[in-house]
Amino acid sequence: MFRTIAVTLLVAGLSTSAARAAEGDGSPAITTTITAMPGKPASRPASLPLLYASFAGLQAFDVYSTRAALSNGATEANPLMQGIATNTAGLTVAKVVGTASVIYMSEHLWRTNHRKSAVITMIVGNGLMSMVAIHNAGVLSRQH
Repeated sequence: MFRTIAVTLLVAGLSTSAARAAEGDGSPAITTTITAMPGKPASRPASLPLLYASFAGLQAFDVYSTRAALSNGATEANPLMQGIATNTAGLTVAKVVGTASVIYMSEHLWRTNHRKSAVITMIVGNGLMSMVAIHNAGVLSRQH
């Protein structure tokens, strides 16, 4: 239960911070400068890299929790993943490729001046993966 609450609060806090920074509501926002191309610095909210990290962490937890639940007799609920969920390497590769694709898409949106869309993409991705993590944590807790 504690993990479920902690994951929910973490994502809610990051999402709120990112949304505020993306909207430019006048709130003080922490920003960082990242050089996308030589000589062209792009200022972005510090929450965007945090959203990337939390998304990757949620994906890693999904691999761990899926494998743990399957080894205890659970079945994969996602029909798109049923074919590879029992293969640790295949599941890991799918999650790495999926994570990299979403982050790449968000970075592309940021660099092409669709900055709100970049942040919203990561907020939605984190929200969806948080729901998966909460579900998987519930399955694991019922198994033990």
